[in-house]
Amino acid sequence: DRFQALACHAPGVTALQRAELFIGGLPDHIRVDVELKGPQDLQTAMYYARALERRAQALPPTPAPRGGRPHPRPPPPA
Repeated sequence: DRFQALACHAPGVTALQRAELFIGGLPDHIRVDVELKGPQDLQTAMYYARALERRAQALPPTPAPRGGRPHPRPPPPA
């Protein structure tokens, strides 16, 4: 809503440009998904962003990736 209030003060910006500017300011965890939907205007971009944010809040947090080096093996018995 704040973005819309500021966007109305930039009359030379097209609907697609407003959508792209909005999408560029989204958090990473939803930005890519909104970009893939390809919204052509700000209203649609905001709709997708809100829906994806609700989905992210409804899902349980994902565990941290298990990576890095494996645990060292214990020494062989003597």
